[in-house]
Amino acid sequence: MANGVGLAVTGVARMEAAVTLTYTLVGGRDYRLCQLADAEGLMWG
Repeated sequence: MANGVGLAVTGVARMEAAVTLTYTLVGGRDYRLCQLADAEGLMWG
């Protein structure tokens, strides 16, 4: 509450379209796709 005024914010998130991610990795190396332990997402290790 700020200056005696109550405030609330609401929202909705929807997937409306497909998304494609393309990764280009340097050749000549061994890569592993890893899931992060402390956050959402993936990384190449």
